[in-house]
Amino acid sequence: MVLIWITAMIPQARPPYCNQLKAESCKSLTGSQYATLLFSFFLVSIGAGGIRPCSIAFGANQVEQRNTPNNERVLEKFFSWYYAATAISVMGAFTFIVNVQDHAGWKVGFGVPAILMFLSALSFFIASPIYIKQKATMSLFTNFARVIVVCITNRKVALPSGESNLRFLVFLFWTLKSLFIIGMCMLEMATLEIPYRECDSIAKIYKKVTAGVKPQALNKVSDLELKAFIEKCIGQARERPIAVDLIKDPFL
Repeated sequence: MVLIWITAMIPQARPPYCNQLKAESCKSLTGSQYATLLFSFFLVSIGAGGIRPCSIAFGANQVEQRNTPNNERVLEKFFSWYYAATAISVMGAFTFIVNVQDHAGWKVGFGVPAILMFLSALSFFIASPIYIKQKATMSLFTNFARVIVVCITNRKVALPSGESNLRFLVFLFWTLKSLFIIGMCMLEMATLEIPYRECDSIAKIYKKVTAGVKPQALNKVSDLELKAFIEKCIGQARERPIAVDLIKDPFL
Protein backbone atom coordinates (compact mmCIF):
# COMPACT_ATOMS: atom_id res chain seq x y z
CA MET A 1 0.00 0.00 0.00
CA VAL A 2 2.88 2.35 0.78
CA LEU A 3 4.40 1.60 -2.62
CA ILE A 4 1.13 2.47 -4.36
CA TRP A 5 1.00 5.67 -2.35
CA ILE A 6 4.54 6.49 -3.49
CA THR A 7 3.51 6.10 -7.14
CA ALA A 8 0.92 8.80 -6.50
CA MET A 9 3.33 11.06 -4.59
CA ILE A 10 6.34 10.93 -6.95
CA PRO A 11 5.65 12.37 -10.43
CA GLN A 12 8.38 10.22 -12.01
CA ALA A 13 6.61 7.05 -10.82
CA ARG A 14 3.54 7.64 -12.97
CA PRO A 15 2.64 8.97 -16.43
CA PRO A 16 1.92 12.70 -16.72
CA TYR A 17 -1.66 13.83 -16.17
CA CYS A 18 -3.96 13.98 -19.18
CA ASN A 19 -7.67 14.64 -19.64
CA GLN A 20 -9.20 11.96 -21.84
CA LEU A 21 -12.54 13.79 -21.85
CA LYS A 22 -10.86 16.57 -23.85
CA ALA A 23 -9.33 14.07 -26.28
CA GLU A 24 -5.83 14.75 -25.00
CA SER A 25 -3.11 12.30 -26.02
CA CYS A 26 -2.06 10.28 -22.95
CA LYS A 27 1.41 8.82 -22.59
CA SER A 28 1.76 5.15 -21.72
CA LEU A 29 3.56 3.75 -18.71
CA THR A 30 7.29 3.28 -19.00
CA GLY A 31 8.82 -0.10 -18.21
CA SER A 32 9.96 0.95 -14.73
CA GLN A 33 6.60 2.56 -13.92
CA TYR A 34 4.76 -0.54 -15.03
CA ALA A 35 7.08 -2.80 -13.02
CA THR A 36 6.61 -0.66 -9.90
CA LEU A 37 2.85 -0.81 -10.25
CA LEU A 38 2.78 -4.58 -10.75
CA PHE A 39 5.17 -5.11 -7.83
CA SER A 40 2.97 -3.00 -5.56
CA PHE A 41 -0.09 -5.05 -6.58
CA PHE A 42 1.91 -8.20 -5.93
CA LEU A 43 2.75 -7.08 -2.39
CA VAL A 44 -0.87 -6.11 -1.71
CA SER A 45 -2.11 -9.51 -2.89
CA ILE A 46 0.47 -11.33 -0.76
CA GLY A 47 -0.46 -9.27 2.29
CA ALA A 48 -4.20 -9.73 1.78
CA GLY A 49 -3.76 -13.45 1.14
CA GLY A 50 -1.78 -13.81 4.35
CA ILE A 51 -4.08 -11.77 6.57
CA ARG A 52 -7.59 -12.73 5.51
CA PRO A 53 -7.47 -16.51 6.09
CA CYS A 54 -5.58 -16.11 9.39
CA SER A 55 -7.25 -13.14 11.06
CA ILE A 56 -10.53 -14.85 11.87
CA ALA A 57 -8.85 -17.95 13.33
CA PHE A 58 -6.36 -15.81 15.27
CA GLY A 59 -9.17 -13.68 16.66
CA ALA A 60 -11.17 -16.73 17.67
CA ASN A 61 -8.17 -18.02 19.62
CA GLN A 62 -8.18 -14.82 21.67
CA VAL A 63 -11.79 -15.15 22.86
CA GLU A 64 -12.14 -18.93 22.94
CA GLN A 65 -12.73 -20.42 26.39
CA ARG A 66 -12.95 -24.16 25.93
CA ASN A 67 -13.48 -24.97 29.59
CA THR A 68 -16.50 -22.70 30.02
CA PRO A 69 -20.10 -23.67 29.13
CA ASN A 70 -20.75 -20.46 27.17
CA ASN A 71 -17.76 -20.92 24.87
CA GLU A 72 -19.92 -21.51 21.79
CA ARG A 73 -21.93 -18.38 22.50
CA VAL A 74 -18.74 -16.34 22.85
CA LEU A 75 -17.45 -17.64 19.51
CA GLU A 76 -20.78 -16.93 17.83
CA LYS A 77 -20.65 -13.33 19.01
CA PHE A 78 -17.07 -13.02 17.80
CA PHE A 79 -17.89 -14.34 14.33
CA SER A 80 -20.94 -12.06 14.11
CA TRP A 81 -18.92 -8.97 15.06
CA TYR A 82 -16.07 -10.04 12.77
CA TYR A 83 -18.26 -10.24 9.68
CA ALA A 84 -20.14 -7.09 10.70
CA ALA A 85 -16.85 -5.20 11.03
CA THR A 86 -15.71 -6.58 7.66
CA ALA A 87 -18.92 -5.37 6.00
CA ILE A 88 -18.61 -1.95 7.62
CA SER A 89 -15.00 -1.61 6.47
CA VAL A 90 -15.97 -2.50 2.91
CA MET A 91 -18.77 0.07 2.99
CA GLY A 92 -16.33 2.65 4.33
CA ALA A 93 -13.87 1.87 1.55
CA PHE A 94 -16.52 2.31 -1.15
CA THR A 95 -17.93 5.52 0.35
CA PHE A 96 -15.52 7.50 2.53
CA ILE A 97 -12.25 6.51 0.84
CA VAL A 98 -13.69 6.93 -2.66
CA ASN A 99 -15.08 10.34 -1.67
CA VAL A 100 -11.64 11.38 -0.38
CA GLN A 101 -10.03 10.24 -3.63
CA ASP A 102 -12.57 12.17 -5.73
CA HIS A 103 -12.25 15.44 -3.79
CA ALA A 104 -8.67 15.39 -2.46
CA GLY A 105 -6.90 13.44 -5.20
CA TRP A 106 -4.96 10.20 -5.29
CA LYS A 107 -2.18 11.42 -2.99
CA VAL A 108 -4.55 11.83 -0.05
CA GLY A 109 -6.79 9.01 -1.27
CA PHE A 110 -3.96 6.47 -1.08
CA GLY A 111 -2.37 8.16 1.93
CA VAL A 112 -5.37 7.68 4.21
CA PRO A 113 -5.57 3.86 3.87
CA ALA A 114 -1.76 3.62 4.01
CA ILE A 115 -1.72 5.52 7.33
CA LEU A 116 -4.61 3.44 8.68
CA MET A 117 -2.80 0.23 7.77
CA PHE A 118 0.37 1.51 9.44
CA LEU A 119 -1.53 2.33 12.63
CA SER A 120 -3.25 -1.07 12.65
CA ALA A 121 0.07 -2.88 12.17
CA LEU A 122 1.68 -0.75 14.88
CA SER A 123 -1.12 -1.48 17.36
CA PHE A 124 -0.92 -5.18 16.52
CA PHE A 125 2.80 -5.37 17.31
CA ILE A 126 2.45 -3.25 20.46
CA ALA A 127 -0.20 -5.62 21.83
CA SER A 128 1.57 -8.74 20.56
CA PRO A 129 2.91 -9.80 24.03
CA ILE A 130 -0.62 -10.22 25.41
CA TYR A 131 -1.99 -12.28 22.51
CA ILE A 132 -2.69 -16.00 22.72
CA LYS A 133 -0.44 -17.62 20.13
CA GLN A 134 -0.83 -21.19 18.98
CA LYS A 135 2.43 -23.05 18.58
CA ALA A 136 3.10 -24.04 14.97
CA THR A 137 3.01 -27.78 14.31
CA MET A 138 5.18 -27.45 11.23
CA SER A 139 7.54 -24.96 9.65
CA LEU A 140 6.05 -22.60 7.09
CA PHE A 141 9.34 -22.29 5.21
CA THR A 142 9.90 -26.04 5.23
CA ASN A 143 6.49 -26.67 3.67
CA PHE A 144 7.00 -23.89 1.15
CA ALA A 145 10.37 -25.35 0.15
CA ARG A 146 8.78 -28.80 0.02
CA VAL A 147 6.18 -27.64 -2.49
CA ILE A 148 8.84 -26.02 -4.66
CA VAL A 149 10.99 -29.18 -4.61
CA VAL A 150 8.00 -31.36 -5.54
CA CYS A 151 7.07 -29.02 -8.39
CA ILE A 152 10.60 -28.98 -9.76
CA THR A 153 11.02 -32.74 -9.38
CA ASN A 154 7.76 -33.51 -11.16
CA ARG A 155 7.82 -30.71 -13.73
CA LYS A 156 8.23 -33.22 -16.59
CA VAL A 157 5.86 -35.85 -15.22
CA ALA A 158 2.99 -36.46 -17.61
CA LEU A 159 -0.26 -37.97 -16.45
CA PRO A 160 -1.14 -41.28 -18.12
CA SER A 161 -3.65 -41.05 -20.95
CA GLY A 162 -7.26 -41.61 -20.01
CA GLU A 163 -6.84 -40.28 -16.47
CA SER A 164 -9.61 -38.13 -15.09
CA ASN A 165 -9.13 -34.43 -14.55
CA LEU A 166 -9.47 -35.11 -10.85
CA ARG A 167 -5.86 -36.27 -10.67
CA PHE A 168 -4.67 -33.01 -12.08
CA LEU A 169 -6.85 -31.12 -9.64
CA VAL A 170 -5.43 -33.13 -6.74
CA PHE A 171 -1.89 -32.15 -7.75
CA LEU A 172 -2.87 -28.54 -8.33
CA PHE A 173 -4.75 -28.12 -5.09
CA TRP A 174 -1.94 -29.70 -3.09
CA THR A 175 0.39 -26.99 -4.31
CA LEU A 176 -2.23 -24.49 -3.16
CA LYS A 177 -2.60 -26.22 0.22
CA SER A 178 -6.29 -26.92 -0.43
CA LEU A 179 -6.67 -30.69 -0.12
CA PHE A 180 -9.21 -30.05 2.60
CA ILE A 181 -11.47 -28.27 0.09
CA ILE A 182 -11.21 -31.16 -2.37
CA GLY A 183 -12.18 -33.63 0.34
CA MET A 184 -15.19 -31.57 1.39
CA CYS A 185 -16.35 -31.12 -2.21
CA MET A 186 -16.08 -34.86 -2.88
CA LEU A 187 -17.95 -35.61 0.34
CA GLU A 188 -20.78 -33.29 -0.65
CA MET A 189 -20.96 -34.81 -4.14
CA ALA A 190 -21.00 -38.35 -2.73
CA THR A 191 -23.68 -37.72 -0.10
CA LEU A 192 -25.57 -34.78 -1.62
CA GLU A 193 -25.30 -33.27 1.85
CA ILE A 194 -23.43 -30.22 3.05
CA PRO A 195 -20.58 -31.30 5.37
CA TYR A 196 -21.06 -30.39 9.04
CA ARG A 197 -24.77 -30.00 8.46
CA GLU A 198 -25.24 -31.19 12.03
CA CYS A 199 -23.77 -27.90 13.28
CA ASP A 200 -26.17 -24.99 13.68
CA SER A 201 -23.55 -22.25 13.89
CA ILE A 202 -20.21 -21.25 12.41
CA ALA A 203 -18.66 -21.44 15.85
CA LYS A 204 -19.48 -25.15 16.16
CA ILE A 205 -18.05 -25.87 12.71
CA TYR A 206 -14.88 -23.98 13.58
CA LYS A 207 -14.57 -25.91 16.85
CA LYS A 208 -14.96 -29.29 15.14
CA VAL A 209 -12.60 -28.52 12.26
CA THR A 210 -9.85 -27.22 14.54
CA ALA A 211 -10.30 -30.24 16.82
CA GLY A 212 -10.02 -32.65 13.89
CA VAL A 213 -13.60 -33.95 14.23
CA LYS A 214 -14.83 -35.24 10.87
CA PRO A 215 -18.36 -34.43 9.60
CA GLN A 216 -21.14 -36.94 10.23
CA ALA A 217 -21.84 -37.07 6.49
CA LEU A 218 -18.66 -39.13 6.13
CA ASN A 219 -20.47 -42.08 7.76
CA LYS A 220 -22.92 -42.12 4.84
CA VAL A 221 -20.20 -42.88 2.27
CA SER A 222 -20.58 -46.58 1.44
CA ASP A 223 -17.62 -46.86 -0.92
CA LEU A 224 -14.70 -47.72 1.35
CA GLU A 225 -12.04 -46.51 -1.10
CA LEU A 226 -13.79 -43.19 -1.60
CA LYS A 227 -14.26 -42.82 2.15
CA ALA A 228 -10.58 -43.51 2.80
CA PHE A 229 -9.61 -41.02 0.09
CA ILE A 230 -11.80 -38.28 1.62
CA GLU A 231 -10.39 -39.00 5.07
CA LYS A 232 -6.88 -38.46 3.73
CA CYS A 233 -7.92 -35.11 2.27
CA ILE A 234 -9.73 -33.74 5.33
CA GLY A 235 -7.37 -35.10 7.96
CA GLN A 236 -4.97 -32.98 9.97
CA ALA A 237 -2.59 -30.98 7.76
CA ARG A 238 0.50 -32.76 9.07
CA GLU A 239 -1.06 -36.15 8.20
CA ARG A 240 -2.11 -35.36 4.63
CA PRO A 241 -0.12 -37.14 1.91
CA ILE A 242 1.79 -35.34 -0.80
CA ALA A 243 0.39 -35.19 -4.31
CA VAL A 244 2.64 -37.95 -5.67
CA ASP A 245 1.34 -40.42 -3.06
CA LEU A 246 -2.26 -39.25 -3.31
CA ILE A 247 -2.36 -39.80 -7.07
CA LYS A 248 -1.50 -43.44 -6.41
CA ASP A 249 -4.48 -43.87 -4.11
CA PRO A 250 -6.61 -46.99 -4.98
CA PHE A 251 -9.68 -44.80 -5.44
CA LEU A 252 -8.09 -43.02 -8.40
